Amino acid sequence: DDKKPLGFEETVRHFAARLPDGDAVDPADILVVGDRLLTDTVFGNLHGAQTLHLYQILEAAGDNRAALLMRRLENWALRRVWRAPLPGSP
Repeated sequence: DDKKPLGFEETVRHFAARLPDGDAVDPADILVVGDRLLTDTVFGNLHGAQTLHLYQILEAAGDNRAALLMRRLENWALRRVWRAPLPGSP
């Protein structure tokens, strides 16, 4: 099995094949969960899917140093740019 899908069309086919009638899948009904902003999140957003970014990865064993560095840089930049609204604020 490949670690990542070859493209979004493959992802849509994967889910459509599991529906009882083989119906089409709306990309907005797919949730892409990932730990990388510039790969997982951008991939999902470009194709109209919902995305969920994880700050902490589930398994770091076997991760390469470049990916580790990029993940840290992306999360650092995200924290600098995005601030959660305070409870009760408009």
